[in-house]
This record gives sequence, structure tokens and C-alpha cells, in this order.
Amino acid sequence: MIELIKDIAFTEEEIEVIENLFFEGTSVFNDEQANVINCFSSQNIQACPGSGKTTTLAAKLLLLKKNLSSKHDGGVCILTHTNVAVDIIKKRLGTQASDYYSSYPNFLGTIQSFVNKFLAMPAYKSIFKNQLTAIDDDVFYAVMAKKQHRAYKAMMYLSVNKGIDNLGALSFNIHNFDISAKVDDSAPVVGKHTPSYLELEVIKTEMLEEGFMKFDEAYSLAYRYLREHDSLVNLFSKRFPLVFLDEMQDTEEHQFELIKIIFATSVLQTIGDGNQDIFGHYESISANWPVSESFSIATSSRFPNHIAMILQKIAVEPQSVRGRNEGAFIKPCIFIFDDNSVGRVKYEFVERIVENGLHQKKDAVFKAVGARKNNDGLSITSYLADFNKNSEKVKTYYPTLDDYLNAMDIIKNSSKNAKDLKDLLVSVFVSVLKLMKVKDQEKNRYFTSFSLERFLKINHSDFYVHYRKLLQKWCKDIMQGVGIKASVNQLISLLLERIFEDVPNQEVLHFMEAVNEGFIYNNGTDKKNIFQGQHKNETVEIIFDTIHSVKGETHTATLYLETFTRTYDLSKLLPLLNGKQNRTKTYVTNNRNRMKLGYVAMSRPTDFLCLAVHKDRIDMNIDWNLLGYETVVCY
Repeated sequence: MIELIKDIAFTEEEIEVIENLFFEGTSVFNDEQANVINCFSSQNIQACPGSGKTTTLAAKLLLLKKNLSSKHDGGVCILTHTNVAVDIIKKRLGTQASDYYSSYPNFLGTIQSFVNKFLAMPAYKSIFKNQLTAIDDDVFYAVMAKKQHRAYKAMMYLSVNKGIDNLGALSFNIHNFDISAKVDDSAPVVGKHTPSYLELEVIKTEMLEEGFMKFDEAYSLAYRYLREHDSLVNLFSKRFPLVFLDEMQDTEEHQFELIKIIFATSVLQTIGDGNQDIFGHYESISANWPVSESFSIATSSRFPNHIAMILQKIAVEPQSVRGRNEGAFIKPCIFIFDDNSVGRVKYEFVERIVENGLHQKKDAVFKAVGARKNNDGLSITSYLADFNKNSEKVKTYYPTLDDYLNAMDIIKNSSKNAKDLKDLLVSVFVSVLKLMKVKDQEKNRYFTSFSLERFLKINHSDFYVHYRKLLQKWCKDIMQGVGIKASVNQLISLLLERIFEDVPNQEVLHFMEAVNEGFIYNNGTDKKNIFQGQHKNETVEIIFDTIHSVKGETHTATLYLETFTRTYDLSKLLPLLNGKQNRTKTYVTNNRNRMKLGYVAMSRPTDFLCLAVHKDRIDMNIDWNLLGYETVVCY
């Protein structure tokens, strides 16, 4: 298949067909995107924010599908980091191509799901002659919490000497499978022959034998499996001669090293933006996987060129960034406050949004973002007092199925974690069993979400597989606005009849059939973290959030809030923007994380970028207007 790939060259006519499919005559792929589409060598491709990298990848996959023969032995492997990112790729591909790349011999999914499927699960079955119970952090911590009291001496030692208060934080490491503080440590957390280590070993081994692992330990098991069966390595490149890794900057070092090992002879293309690495993994990886000099996408369709010029100044990784030249030019705005006027900033932001007519744009999104949620110093709560306070967890019990469905329908727009939907769906069946007064006979207690899934997996594996598939389908249906009530009711009846040999009692019938009982869901996001401001009789909503949370988002206008973490972040970045600070090696080393957080924050808006900074931390002797900024004094 490698030879087949190397011979592929998509024609302008073929690319034009995909352009018409994606853009409907309104746009075309630029030269940079076209070059990436036609590239079939191993490359680390840098793509700036808003560059259309996912669309470019999807176009390449659609064209590739037409060129690959059904007779070849190998497949294409497409990896990314979150289920949301997987769904975005699938949506861009369309149903037919999405199904093709999700089926043998291809793979489309997260790195975690790939490692689970092809390495951790086979490894566990080979070593322990059994099936894994769960690869899940929440499940692991819940089970460990019930066991760790048995390692009392080890817990006391780790708490006092290592600052580790939860044994669940310990992992079998990737290097030698010793118990370490972190998965990529090579040394054991304490001496292997000490009483503390032996206590830990008993409980960790017990957890492993019962089939409970954390997500990161799946990699440890994978590395162990490959060390013991090194011949497996060649099989992966044979199965997947062509590998794409999206959002490369979010890859952890132990993940990327594993990818390089198993795909040593494959064509490996990674695409991402090192300047958006806010988790600190990119530098160590890129040192041995340098950015391509021939292939990059430096043109953004998201933001105008004056924002692109700002981003170039604060980029840690030297990067050419070009923005749009068309459209109205709105000067970036710096709101300057003092100790008594920090709360005024959000009102000024609303005024500028209305004055520039941005509130009239379709599907407009306005966000104020900062690096620090709350602390004793300057934080997001300084600008919006109620931000992130008294955060309310997703409620897991409601009186009727309609109430559950109502909760799911609301949180699908406010929660970025599909797990919230899945947890509520599982709680539906837990509630039904409680109404039926059905208990877990092993413990003589009502089922919990965890014990129900474990019971079904161990005792009714066929039903469990069907149940899990439906949970996944329902989560997708909910996100797409498809009704699931009838399907859920069918499975409730099937669960009671087939597994518990019973029929719904009156309470369950009421639960299944009753209409919404007036439940109003509020997870706190829509009120606590949203400010509604008015200007000229126009109401504007500003969503307050952390920079980490908005990574990957696009806003109409973004306000970057100065916050304090060891120092004031914007005070360190402003000298780069006004030209007084050179990008010395020492400066970049000392401010790397601040620069990357600033880069992510300032690359969100399509139209309007604003900054908020204290008057004592901005040089007002500089003519900011001459530099292209409007300044607004809030005090």
C-alpha cells in the first residue's frame, strides 16, 4: 500500500469536486491546503488557528477513498484526542466516508480508544486470560477508594513525604511497570523492597487482576505488551501504512513515542499548532519530530490580518500567520482599569460590541476569558463576582423519564463532556430498578450506575454489549436533537423482562409515561458565568470562561482578561505587542506558558479582540493608537 500511496496525485479537477461539495462555490482550497492534500510523506504540519485543517484533512480522506483499491491489504488510521474531535471529522466526511474509515481495515477514533482496542485489551487477555472490566479514571478511583485503607502505612508515608493523598493517583509506569507517581516516571514511588511498596503492590495488583485500569495505565500495559512481544510492532505498520494524527499539539510524550514505535515504517502525518500547546508537551516531542519546512497552513479564514500580526508577536514557535484582508476593520481595544473599576470592564466590552454592530451578526458569540478562575489575587472572579462559585454538579436523579430527557436536552448545549449525558442515561435504568425494588443480590443493596454495568457485563454479556451500543447511539441522537424516549422505554421493558424476569410495576409505568413534572434544570453555567449587559436598549450576553475551556472555539469578539498566576500575565505580554521586548531565549523560556495561553485567547475572535489590564501594568507613555489599538480608561 505504501507504493500505492506514493503514486497518488490528486488532479485539480478532483480537488474541485470536493471544493464544490464543501464550499458550494463560495470558496476554494488555497495553495497551502492543496499542497497538504497532495502530500503523502511523513510530515509534522503546522496549521494556524482557523486554517481549515480539519476540512483539509477531510478533503484528503475523501479523495483518498476514491483512489484506494479494495484489494489492498492495509488501511488508514486517523487519530485525534477527543470524541468531540472525532465527531467533527466524521461530520465533515459525511456518513458514507465516515463509515468507511470507521470500519476494517481502517480506524477513525481517539488515541485512547486505539490503544485500548489494539493493545491494552489484547495485552490484558494475553496476560491475565480474562477481559478488562473498565479502563476509566472515575471507575478506577471509586474502586480504589474502597481499598486504599488497607495500605494505611503506605498512605501515611506518601502523604507526609510525597504529598500524595490518594493511591488512585499512582500508576504502573510505561518503562518497567513499576508503581510510580506518574505514568512516565521510571523510578518507583518508594523503594521496591520497602513495606510501603509491598502494601501498594498488593492493592494495585488486586485492582489489575480485577480488571480495573486508569486511562494512562492502558499505555503502560501497551508498552509492556510490546516489550514482551516485539514482533507485534511490524504488524501495525502493515495494517496501517498511512497514519494521520490530528491536534498533534495535544499529544503527550508517552503517547507520541508509542505511535512512533508501532508505526515506525508507516507514513505518519501529524497536523496541529505548537503555539496552542497549553499543556506543555509539544517542545519535547517536536525536538525529535521537527516541523515540516515544506508543508504548512499559515492562512486563517477566522480572523483579520491585524489579529494575525498580533499572534505572530506572541507565538512561542516562530510562525507565519496571515489573516483575512476583507471585512470591516475594528481596532483591538485595551480596557484599562484600577483597583476600584475592574468590574466596569464588562460594561465597556458590551458598549463596544453594540457600537460596532457585532450584536446584530448571526450566531454571534461573545466571551471573556482568563487563565485563572479564582484566587486571592486578580482572577476571573474579579471581573464577574459569581463566576464558578457554588458550582452545581449535574443532578443524577429525576422523578420521570421526561425529566431526565429534559435535563439531557439542556446540558447538551452547556456541557463539553459527553460523559454527563451517558451518566444521566445510566441513571435512568438505576432509577427504574429502584422503583421496582430490585437489588444487587451480591451486596443486598440497590444498584448504582457502576454496580449495574458490572452486573450486566459479568452475567449478561450479550445484553451488556447491546446496552452499551444504545448508550452511545442515544448520546449522539441527543446531540443531534433526535428523540430517544420510545427507544429508552423499549430497553427498560427488555431489561426487566429478560434480565430480571419481571414487568414494569405502576411506579415504573408512571416513570416511563408521565410528562415532564415541571423540573427546571440549571447547571449554573447559563446564569453564574454569563453577564447580560445593555447599551442603547440592546442586550448582549458575555460568557465568562477559562482559556483552557475555549481552546478550539471561535468567537465573534473575545475579551482577554489579565489574571495573576505568580505574576500578572498580560503585563508580560504587552511589551511584546508594543515592541519594547525582544524575543530573547531567556524571555521565551520564562514566559512560554503565558505566551501560549495568550496565543490561544487572542486567536478566538473573528472580528474583535479586546484586552483588560490594570493601569499600573501598561505603559501609557506609548502611543497605543499609533500601534493600532484603541484604549479605554474604565476609571
